[in-house]
Amino acid sequence: MGERKPPKRGRPKVERGAHIFWRNGRAYGDFRAYADVGGTKSSLAESGKTWGTNDPALADALFAAELTRLQEKRRTEAGAQQGRNTTLNVLVRDHLIKKRKANKTSLSHLNDLDQRLRVAIEFFGTKRDPRTIEPDDVRRWTEDLAKDGKRKPGTVRHFLNALSGLYGRAQEGLYVEKKYNPVSELQEKPTGWSGRSEATSFEVHEAALILEAARIVEKRNRMNATPGLHTLIGMFLLTGGRASEVLGLDVDDVSFDRGRVYFRPNEHRGLKTRTSRRDVPLWPQARELLQQWMFGGANGPRTSGLLFPSNTGGVIRDIRRSLDAVGRLCGMRPGEVRTKAFRHTYASARLATVETFLKPGHKPTEPDAWGFVEVAQDKVSRELGHGGFGLVKYVYGHMSRTTYRSTDVEYRIEQHTNVLGQRLATVLPTAGRD
Repeated sequence: MGERKPPKRGRPKVERGAHIFWRNGRAYGDFRAYADVGGTKSSLAESGKTWGTNDPALADALFAAELTRLQEKRRTEAGAQQGRNTTLNVLVRDHLIKKRKANKTSLSHLNDLDQRLRVAIEFFGTKRDPRTIEPDDVRRWTEDLAKDGKRKPGTVRHFLNALSGLYGRAQEGLYVEKKYNPVSELQEKPTGWSGRSEATSFEVHEAALILEAARIVEKRNRMNATPGLHTLIGMFLLTGGRASEVLGLDVDDVSFDRGRVYFRPNEHRGLKTRTSRRDVPLWPQARELLQQWMFGGANGPRTSGLLFPSNTGGVIRDIRRSLDAVGRLCGMRPGEVRTKAFRHTYASARLATVETFLKPGHKPTEPDAWGFVEVAQDKVSRELGHGGFGLVKYVYGHMSRTTYRSTDVEYRIEQHTNVLGQRLATVLPTAGRD
């Protein structure tokens, strides 16, 4: 007897989901993924006929009906409750309501989920049974989202993540089979990291130029500019806060006595993650801006409520038009001045600051008693609301093209007149004290 050869090692067999295939112009369904409940290859034929239909629309309907029957049979045999039918529209509504009640998702993220899932409903159909959506259907949706370059790969991935989370809710409600998720079964998914260019970040002198431009825009066009635009942009640049965090600040979130700005949930908005709850230094320039905004206005002191209310008293939702007006004054492209760039700018400027410490064995009044040390990356990460310092190290920390060292984060136009030079004189002719 010859020696038995060991089995060949290869890739494990991957079971493909149920699908339609055509042969000689006739439609057939492959239901072998449901072999445990009698699924097999069979023709998609009308009642009383044996030949598969040659009508694509009818084939889709017959396939969906048989797939639903097999799925229901599997769930019944597994002991799942019967009659758990739903539509995509109802499932989305239930998903968003439960997320809102759980109060673990920020309002801005809930709005994003709502918009993305509405796009899914438009593509798949309002009354579509979620059990009938196959990986191939999701792939076609992915291609439609990216059609003609209208959405970047990273944005498409956000849409897929929203649909994937919806199927987690469907599993919880026993509306689909356990662990069934057509998004997770896709072999190739778009990603935002491929070929991604470095995010926009401004040099300290550029940020000073932007802040000065905001002052001029607000003064020239008080009726149409975002209320408190100058101070608002200053708070973005001097705290590194996200858009929803800064726009949703309350007056009580600023402590002049403790010298801190607090990012914490309130009635206007939540926070992105648990680590987003934090406090950051109230830098001297931020103190000056806020004191003028809160106590120097014509409407009297601001003692409660939103720090930056809209003209109607609610949260300001969109400041992009005002940011573009500021950018035009600085000679920048439309869309270049954005709040995300301010967040990157703060991180880079903060990493360039130094902290003082008392040298061992010295008294504070002695000469050369104080030393300087660069701020730690983990400290900057905490000020940005990150759980680790990887994002600061690899994403938010940008190499400065000019030498900058200070004990404070600040963007004062008078400190950078030599660097800005002709740009300051031509782009902002009124930047001298008007």
